[in-house]
Amino acid sequence: MPPPGFLTFPIHSLFKSKFDLFSCVSLCLFGLSMILSLVALEISVGLVVLSWLARIGFDRSYKFRSTPLDIPVLSFFVLRLLSVLSSVDPGASQVFFWKEGPFFIFFFALTQNLDVKNENLLSLVFLCFLIGALIGSAHGIYVHFTEGYARARSTTSGNTTLGMYLTAILALTLPSFENLLKPRSVVWGMFVVCLLALFFTLNRTHLIIISCVLLLIGVVRCRRLLWLAPATFIVAYALSPALGGRLSTLSSPVSTSSGRNILWADAWGRLLDHPFLGYGPYTFSHVFDKYDKLTDKLVGGWHNDYLQVPVESGLPSLLALLWVFGSSLYYCSRYRPWRGREWNARLSLGVGLMLASLYFAAFFGAGAFDVINAQLLRFGLAIAGLLPVFEKVEKGNAVESDHIPD
Repeated sequence: MPPPGFLTFPIHSLFKSKFDLFSCVSLCLFGLSMILSLVALEISVGLVVLSWLARIGFDRSYKFRSTPLDIPVLSFFVLRLLSVLSSVDPGASQVFFWKEGPFFIFFFALTQNLDVKNENLLSLVFLCFLIGALIGSAHGIYVHFTEGYARARSTTSGNTTLGMYLTAILALTLPSFENLLKPRSVVWGMFVVCLLALFFTLNRTHLIIISCVLLLIGVVRCRRLLWLAPATFIVAYALSPALGGRLSTLSSPVSTSSGRNILWADAWGRLLDHPFLGYGPYTFSHVFDKYDKLTDKLVGGWHNDYLQVPVESGLPSLLALLWVFGSSLYYCSRYRPWRGREWNARLSLGVGLMLASLYFAAFFGAGAFDVINAQLLRFGLAIAGLLPVFEKVEKGNAVESDHIPD
């Protein structure tokens, strides 16, 4: 018998101990709050870390669980930290200690708290992500049509953050979409609203990414997406004439790149000036001197994270970042998740697509590393690092089957 209510799984299956309950509540708050409130996001991250510390202090069965991504992530953090200490503008770089530094602990707290084999727990967290995205989407659509904003935006930041967040959440949840909630029509209604809001952000990078994601999942998982997504786009196109005008700029991407060609050329020319530790994090305004060539004088970065990281923290930091990215995609794809429908395949596919979306968007500075979406990145990295546990389970089962008595 299916459980009562809207959930497709019983509540008692979410946790085995009071520590699991604390972690579950913290993760759900994290999923709900991300795009809605920065204060709530910081509190939820703090609670996830606190739930880990509670395990260390009071759970006698706790043992540190290492993952293959621990060393790459820690290497990037250490190199980033060293670049702060050698910054050309120490005052600007000190922002690292409260804007980035504490959140690296979040990755390790997640690897210790998450049980990737617990499908019901992660399905609930995914559902919380989707509900938060739905609320953020409804707000974005509302302000777009009623308050004169040219693009849909979130309650906490602008259109770029909302566009990246919705892209990442849809990529993460679509492989498990129909297993999150009942009736399924409710879930598909949430999908349509989120996709409409994503279209109304008018972010070309995110529109390209989500088109590829929907096509892939539509082909390998759910044929319904192959007609529902285009139908949603047609509705968005009819409601917002600006969408058509924005897409038309794809024919001349350089001239409509908001000065990215100038920013990238400047960053590229600086890579060898401070090759080992860079200029220091958040030193863009101190270093960049070609504002007169930009139409947007409020630019605060090089709009390409693969250039910004080495300029700020040196070429070794870029290598560490690529180590993190490459390793995570390897663990998400090594089990060929597009071929299976079991939980580990759906989880690997969703996390892999979300991370790939963030990594591609980073080429254009389209919101992969801002305060909000950077936490989604760490969430995905933590799951990617834990995925090898499925391989251990399969090997264990194989060993057991080899010793079944006659």
